[in-house]
Amino acid sequence: MIMDLFVGGHAQGKLQLVKESYGEDITIINEFHIKIRDELQKFVETAGQAGSEGCKTAEGNDVNCTGKEKYESRISEELSENELADMIFEKLTAGIIYEKTVIISDEIGCGIVPMDRFDRLWRDITGKILVKTAKISENVFRVTCGIANKIK
Repeated sequence: MIMDLFVGGHAQGKLQLVKESYGEDITIINEFHIKIRDELQKFVETAGQAGSEGCKTAEGNDVNCTGKEKYESRISEELSENELADMIFEKLTAGIIYEKTVIISDEIGCGIVPMDRFDRLWRDITGKILVKTAKISENVFRVTCGIANKIK
């Protein structure tokens, strides 16, 4: 798999720059950070379903529990944040078999730390996944004001 990664702030011209630079013969995965959030949200929602880990009585009977109450303990008991990032990364990149793929993501790890626990987890998991993506990418660009700076 040949892959390039473009990261930068919101509305900095990443998609337009990729389209102008690569033309039509490219597969673009835009808003990668949103795809990560969607997968993380699915994880949180399944954390509270009856029969899922952490949602059983001491006798082993299924009970319903609130996903947002359970996902923190599920992450610490079942898997670490790194393992969760690996799981989401594998799921999102499993279908990348194309000749050339460009992944575009907003940089959400800079600035004010979110107060909401889920948003902090999303920010941290996204950062971990972008590190993994950058490692396997042929080229990595940071885009500001529609200008790409090659960082790898």
